[in-house]
Amino acid sequence: MTPPHPPHDQLFRQLFDYFFADFMKAFFPKLAASIDLHSLEPLSTDAWFSGEQDAPLRPDFVVKTRLKSEDVVILVHVEAQSSYDPNFQHRMYSYHARLIDRYKCPILPIAIFSYDTPGKEPLNEIVHIINGHTYFSFRYESLFLRKLAWRDFINMENAATAALLSKMGYNEGEKVACKKTFLRLLMKLELKEAHRHFVMQFFDSYLILTNEEEMALEREVRELKPDESVTIADFMTSYERRGWEKGRVETAERMLEEGLDLMLIVKVTGLSQKKVCMLKARRTAE
Repeated sequence: MTPPHPPHDQLFRQLFDYFFADFMKAFFPKLAASIDLHSLEPLSTDAWFSGEQDAPLRPDFVVKTRLKSEDVVILVHVEAQSSYDPNFQHRMYSYHARLIDRYKCPILPIAIFSYDTPGKEPLNEIVHIINGHTYFSFRYESLFLRKLAWRDFINMENAATAALLSKMGYNEGEKVACKKTFLRLLMKLELKEAHRHFVMQFFDSYLILTNEEEMALEREVRELKPDESVTIADFMTSYERRGWEKGRVETAERMLEEGLDLMLIVKVTGLSQKKVCMLKARRTAE
C-alpha cells in the first residue's frame, strides 16, 4: 500500500527549505542573480504569526538574505496556493505588512499557483488611487505551474524543477513520459538520500499513475540502456516498488479471470512464471 502523502503546504515548505536556491534560479533567474543565495536563513513564523483569527494563517516560506548590489538585508516570502482565491492579493498583502512590521526590511513576495485552472488567476497587485494620485501600491511576483510546458524543463538538472514537473502543463497521455523523464532527471542529480526521497515523494503526490500506466512505465524503463535502467530502478523508493508489484499482480489477476494464456500474462506483466502459477492456483482454490 502506498504511504499517505503529506499535506500540500507541508510539501511545498519542505521543497523551498531544501531547494530554494534551485527554485529561484530556475523560475526567477533575474531575481536570483540579484540576491545572495549562499547566505540563506529560513525564518520560522509559527510562534508569532497565529494572531487572533479562528483559523490562523501564516506564510508558507520566508527566508532572510542580502542584496548583492548593496549591503541591504531582505526577506523573500514564497506562498504556495493550491486553489483559486479571488482575494488572494489581499492575503499576500496582509502577510507582507506583518512581515515588514516585525522585520523592518524590504520584502520580495512571490506566489506559486499549483491548481489546475490557469484561466482563473487572482490579481497580483493592489493599487489605491484617489483624485489621480497613487497613495498605496503593492504587487507580488507570480508563477502558474500549469501554464508551463513540462518539456521545456527536461534538460535542466535542477531538483526543484524535477519535483515541480508533476504540477506543470502535461496532458493525460503524457503522464508516463513525464514520470520517466523525471526518473531520468533524478538519476543525474547528486542529492542526499533524504532529499532524493523527498523529491520522489513530492512528485508522486501530484502525478499519480494508474496500474496500467505504472506497467507501461516499467516496460519503458526496462527498454532503456541496461546501466540506466538498473540505476533508475535503484532510485525508486520501497513504497513505489511495492506499488509497481501491486499493479502487476492486479493486472495478472484480471488476465487470469479472463482466461488468458499463462505465458502471455508472464510477458505482459513481467511477473515470473512461478508467481503467475501461484496466483492461478490461489484463484482455483478460492
